[in-house]
Amino acid sequence: MDKFIYDPNKPLFIGGFGNILLSDDGAGVNIIQKLTDYSINKDISLFDGGTRGLDLIDLLYHFEQVILIDAMLIPGNNASYKEFLITNSYLQIQNPFLSAHHFNLNTVFHLMDALHIKIPYCLVFGIKPISFEPRIGLSPEVDKTCDVIVEKIIDLININLKEVLCKPQ
Repeated sequence: MDKFIYDPNKPLFIGGFGNILLSDDGAGVNIIQKLTDYSINKDISLFDGGTRGLDLIDLLYHFEQVILIDAMLIPGNNASYKEFLITNSYLQIQNPFLSAHHFNLNTVFHLMDALHIKIPYCLVFGIKPISFEPRIGLSPEVDKTCDVIVEKIIDLININLKEVLCKPQ
């Protein structure tokens, strides 16, 4: 996989998606909540996208670099999450990873491509859900995965920042 390289000279959009009423489907939103506990650079926008749909296109249009997090149906039993860049080769694949709810990032990117809307430099974290049980709160396994992804995002951002982000006390 190509590596996502954060450019601190450009605004960064970090969006988390999912339905917090369906346990693990809310993983992306949970990560955004966890990131709000950090002192984040003012040029980084954290966005709780809930179960947004195609209006995400308008949000993405305004950014050159984006990190998106969502629960996704990832084939196989081993990986708790999948990390990938949105590239031209990604756009050639039909439904490589499906969102765990009706909103589908794949659809958003394909529609942007078809409408000739510039797709931002984008890293996606797809989290494999364990439960869609109707309740608020993640399964313990997915919560641990969220912690791993939060640390990965903080590491990605810190690599190219002069000041280190402050971890919550």
